[in-house]
Amino acid sequence: MISVISNESCSHPTNEVSNISFTLENGWAVSIGMSASHYCTPRTRQGLNPEREYVEIAVILPNGCWGTRGAVKEVLGYEPEDDVAANLTADEVARIIAHVQNL
Repeated sequence: MISVISNESCSHPTNEVSNISFTLENGWAVSIGMSASHYCTPRTRQGLNPEREYVEIAVILPNGCWGTRGAVKEVLGYEPEDDVAANLTADEVARIIAHVQNL
């Protein structure tokens, strides 16, 4: 399943795409954050058609626990300091999605 989430329903809507989430057949999910409130570049409001050079991701296990640190360490060779990985390129995101898809 693919979900696109905007922040129109939050208490301070800006009519901006917030993130896109992929739930894979194996139950794992990868969420890509791209709003001005995420760790992305450029970090400006871009409305419903944002273009980012770098984005934030989170990996969520089927049981709802965070899997970002382990997935990023396996694929990119470092462990993020948080439950999300900041400022990843499109190729890095693709590599992580491919890795998670095969778990």
